[in-house]
Amino acid sequence: MEITTLSVAELQAKLRARELSPVDAIDALEARIAAVDPQVQAYLSRNVEAARAEAAKADVSLPLGGVPIGIKDVINVRGVRTRCGSEAYEAVPEEDADGVDLWRAAGAVILGKTSTHEFALGVTSPQARNPHDPTRIPGGSSGGSAIAIATGMGLASLGTDTRASIRVPAALCGVVG
Repeated sequence: MEITTLSVAELQAKLRARELSPVDAIDALEARIAAVDPQVQAYLSRNVEAARAEAAKADVSLPLGGVPIGIKDVINVRGVRTRCGSEAYEAVPEEDADGVDLWRAAGAVILGKTSTHEFALGVTSPQARNPHDPTRIPGGSSGGSAIAIATGMGLASLGTDTRASIRVPAALCGVVG
């Protein structure tokens, strides 16, 4: 059984049955990221030790208890650098964005920050590559989130959608957004 091919519901069932631990899920996804991400550049940053620490304490009885997720790099995660896909911006927020708070309250474990079109103002995510054809774009601005799901480097990811910023990369990468 390959953790990286499970749906969120399948992973939750295995976590609740104690067939897997949330740390096992983090480790499997980290191995997959190490193997695949250099070619597609879905993740901008990950704090593996923080993710493992969160996973070790995860309450698997919660709706998303122990499920690792990615967060688009325009969304604040406390203590984690937010660049908005830009070399011109850098912030380390002291608080989570409301959406991140909700995911954490549901038990999700923050795996890392996913790449985005600069300031989420475009439909290409030019620094990242389409997982099915690296000569093509993954769409944007939530391109990193779509790539992570399409390649098994994540089971879920929080993105933003103002003008099809989730829908376009989901369609181009072959996932649901």
